[in-house]
Amino acid sequence: MELSTGDTLGAYEILGPLGMGGMGEVFRARDSKLDRDVAIKVLPTAMSRDPERVLRFQREARALAALNHVNIGAIYGFEEVGDVRFLVLELIEGDTLADRLKAGPLPVDETLAIGKQIAEALEAAHARGIVHRDLKPANIKVDAEGHVKVLDFGLAKAFSEDDPSSGATDLAASPTITADFTRPGVILGTAAYMSPEQARGRPIDKRTDIFSFGCVLYQCLTGENLFAGETVSDSIGAVLHKQPDWDAIPPHTPPTVQLLLRRCLAKDRKQRLHDIADARLELETAIADPTSSALKLAGVALAEAQHRPRRRNAALAAMFVVGAALAAIVTRSLQPEPPPLPSLPPTPVQRVSIVLPQREAAIQTFYTVFDVSADGSRLVYRARSDEGGHQLHVRRLDQPTSRPLPGTQGTLTAFFPIFSPDAQWIAYYDFDDGVLKKISIHGGPPTTLCDVSAIAGMTWTTDGYIVYCLQDNRDILRVGENGGEPEVVVRHDEGESLYYPHAPLVLPDASAVLFSASAGPARTEELSIKAHSFATGQTTDLVSNASFPLYSESGHLLFLRDFTLMAAPFDAARLELTGPAVPFVARVSRFGRGTAHARITRAGTLFFLSGDTSGGQRMLVTVDRKGVPTPLNKQTGQFTRRPVLSPDGSRVAVAVADVASRTESIWLLDIKKDLLSPLTQEPGQQMDPVWSPGGDWVYYVAISEEGTQSVFRRRADRGGEPELIYTQPRRFRLYAVHPIGRQLFINEWSSNEHSPGTKHDIGVIDRDGEPTHRPWLSTPSVEWNPAPSLYGQWVAFNSDKSGEIQVYVRPFATEGPPAQVSHDSGHMPFWSRDGKTLFFTEFFSTGGSTPALMAATVSADTTRPAATPDGASPSRLHFEIPKKLFDLPVGASPFFSAFPDGEHFLTHMPASSEQNDPAVIHVMLNAHERLKEIAPVPED
Repeated sequence: MELSTGDTLGAYEILGPLGMGGMGEVFRARDSKLDRDVAIKVLPTAMSRDPERVLRFQREARALAALNHVNIGAIYGFEEVGDVRFLVLELIEGDTLADRLKAGPLPVDETLAIGKQIAEALEAAHARGIVHRDLKPANIKVDAEGHVKVLDFGLAKAFSEDDPSSGATDLAASPTITADFTRPGVILGTAAYMSPEQARGRPIDKRTDIFSFGCVLYQCLTGENLFAGETVSDSIGAVLHKQPDWDAIPPHTPPTVQLLLRRCLAKDRKQRLHDIADARLELETAIADPTSSALKLAGVALAEAQHRPRRRNAALAAMFVVGAALAAIVTRSLQPEPPPLPSLPPTPVQRVSIVLPQREAAIQTFYTVFDVSADGSRLVYRARSDEGGHQLHVRRLDQPTSRPLPGTQGTLTAFFPIFSPDAQWIAYYDFDDGVLKKISIHGGPPTTLCDVSAIAGMTWTTDGYIVYCLQDNRDILRVGENGGEPEVVVRHDEGESLYYPHAPLVLPDASAVLFSASAGPARTEELSIKAHSFATGQTTDLVSNASFPLYSESGHLLFLRDFTLMAAPFDAARLELTGPAVPFVARVSRFGRGTAHARITRAGTLFFLSGDTSGGQRMLVTVDRKGVPTPLNKQTGQFTRRPVLSPDGSRVAVAVADVASRTESIWLLDIKKDLLSPLTQEPGQQMDPVWSPGGDWVYYVAISEEGTQSVFRRRADRGGEPELIYTQPRRFRLYAVHPIGRQLFINEWSSNEHSPGTKHDIGVIDRDGEPTHRPWLSTPSVEWNPAPSLYGQWVAFNSDKSGEIQVYVRPFATEGPPAQVSHDSGHMPFWSRDGKTLFFTEFFSTGGSTPALMAATVSADTTRPAATPDGASPSRLHFEIPKKLFDLPVGASPFFSAFPDGEHFLTHMPASSEQNDPAVIHVMLNAHERLKEIAPVPED
């Protein structure tokens, strides 16, 4: 079918051609339903007759739908009109990078900024198992403000070690090369930008994109298409045999970037950069700190590499990248890196890494996942227990293995482990028992120090106290290291600006405490660091847009800003910064926004985790009544909280986080079509999706960039614009829609005279007329997770009124007494679709066994007429003793939804490739020297 301006495809009017790609022709079109311009990519008629090409086109739809990233062009849908198949894509204005390069090379600073965004896009794709395979300037758009979008994943294919045919590909354009898609061993990609292994038709992986990335970066800096030739054969020959002209790179390009190019363009992929995230790190470092001494050392290494035999270039470059603190080498034990060659100056900074065995991989949540003794000799972290649940492990750094600490086993025990100053004891928070404990590093029974509620960080002082913050209290408290009655050491005056403290740090001389402060209890809003002097009793603001203070005895304060560990000269006596803050380590992992996974010792050794560990790639799974998980589809993402099934069980709504842009959006999965695509793409955050009873609408919470929190709803078919339902200033989460009424159930944070600080209450938003808000259950206890029954007469919820977290059921319309359903413990209740069974997750069963999914059958009084269990009177509703259905699969989210058949359940769990990934703790030796270089301490 030939298309021209004015033609229509369903709801889309063709406005004009945009270009031709290797997998289809692209047009500008008008979406008449949503009144917006889009791009549509049409599979040519000739290709539509080829089942293999159709399959590839469908794969493009799935690949794009799996990618939710600010630097990747989005997909709105995959449509068929008659025999025409096409994608509906985000229309991206602006020139392609190829257009920009027609005028010559780009400035170095612009190249670095563009390269960083391209790397971020590839990093997001690689994290989901997708290789672009056709990265080139023509597939990269750059708008007037320098924002980058990577386009055309039409040649993308999920890479997998289990898929040896990943190299059996096809020829693509640049000039466009076409061939039989079913013929094995031919090439797929763009000749002048393809990797050597791709040119040879061999199996590929993500390193192919890294080579193409190097080609693009080189062209931006030099203006030269590195491997261009008069014919396709000439280009392929150049890819295989031609060496880049390194002298063409502008001399003022940071040496780190020049070394990065050498590693990206290595023809032997074993010598090539293995992960695009490392390229992004180098570009971030070069942008943030282009004149550091590390760059000078890299320059020396580069000069040596240019004058030594080629066979040693890769080894020299790799050695001095490490020597200049440009990359971390992953090793199986803590060993120093090889010294530099005698002819080159040694560097005072080295990096090594500690790889933890998979069974000891730390659970990377709940603030710090590890602690380091002050002398740097030991690590402590949570790991799996042979008896179920988790326990603390202690590892001496001069030993190859760790040692579990008996007595710390439990499902939710041993959080926030910290060493005593003399490294002989470990204090930790036992969530199971609601107490602080300590235990000797040599073993023995743990000692209870005091009762506490949910902890928000703690530190052990040199004068014999454990100072801690609570999630539901605005004060900072302490307890003696041998136990006793807690006392307030920093009292938050209600007359002061409202803030919530966390992550306390007492200075070595015990003269003051530094702590993070946030404007809300979620500890993500308006982060700052404050200092409280014990001598004067004064609390002062220390640094804004910062959190998680770490004190370095080099005279510096370290703190987290976004994903970067910053450093600034710090006068501990006067409690003030004495110089500007500069980037120290990029891409440090964090929990939420406010807590870095990092520690520094007295001697100046920095331990940290790199990258994002706040969620990781997960997959949607169905779990049967025997607890056997089965992947629901092949796509992965950073799914958050509970995935929710539509009433008919055909679709899934789930919130997906994007770490790079710090956003969250709602996506819908069509189970039958196996297509995951975005429902919302507005700025800010959209989360907590719930379905309307008929499945026509999806309600969700949106947090704007300004922090306003609102409930919206949008049609599940994506028609029309989002409708605003309700806005309120206080924080809340959306849990459910009343099945037959016009109410929304929310969980909100509030306070009253019974519970200082924050607590959870259950509220209702009534939508009869102008939406109004009213409390539904507000007591001195904590209530959350409301779940209405089939017809809404009953609401299940969680409460800690008994001292343990349990599941209760209460009538919706009356104030009848709640009935307790769970016995040992209960979380996250949800109902079967027929209303006859209440399910919940049991975390704290006797003995600390593995978390399990429980089922309690509704038993209505048969002496009273009731069409359904929901129709019984409040006094006549009973539940049988809950029975265990199955232990939760390892890593599975505790949030479940029930399929209509009542035999299968939906949740998400770590993607299979990540279940075997080890945890790696990076170590920077002699960090004090590096700090003194980048942030000199003023002399007295």
